[in-house]
Amino acid sequence: MMTRQNIAIGTAANDGTGDTLRSAGSKINENFVEIYQRIGGDSDVLASQISFEDSAIVFEGALTDAHETRLTAVNPTADRQVQIPNATGIIVVDTATQTLTNKTLTSPSLSTPKVTTAINDANSNELIKFTATSSAVNEVTIINAATSNNPQVNASGGDTNVNLNLNSKGTGSVEVSKLALEAVE
Repeated sequence: MMTRQNIAIGTAANDGTGDTLRSAGSKINENFVEIYQRIGGDSDVLASQISFEDSAIVFEGALTDAHETRLTAVNPTADRQVQIPNATGIIVVDTATQTLTNKTLTSPSLSTPKVTTAINDANSNELIKFTATSSAVNEVTIINAATSNNPQVNASGGDTNVNLNLNSKGTGSVEVSKLALEAVE
């Protein structure tokens, strides 16, 4: 990168101390060549798909049309640094529907998550599997508890009376380490 070449204009008009017209024109051309190389990659053609506005970098996309992507920044409250990682991928935005693969979330707060098939353990083995029913109105509610109270697993849902089934597989059985029964009328 060269430094900007200023045209010497002399100390007074036409006093002969400034650059000649040829020298001034050469500096102008060299300055523009550098600008074109920086924002176009060629000394004769500016970039056709990237341009600059006063507050945005504008990306045209593959086709020149009425749709562009503008990269802007909100008014920062301090100096900020945004890093684009040294990897191939797609930048995730907070309001778009996107699929994240191989990401670790630390202490996320999830509101009404949709788990499609299973929750896996740290070794990627299935811990709990889910089977969806398209017309489901009943579900299981799990409630934690404060000191001296018991957590609960309840049948809940739209029906008035809902049983809770515990089923084993094959010749297996449901094993209970301690059992207390209460008759409810």
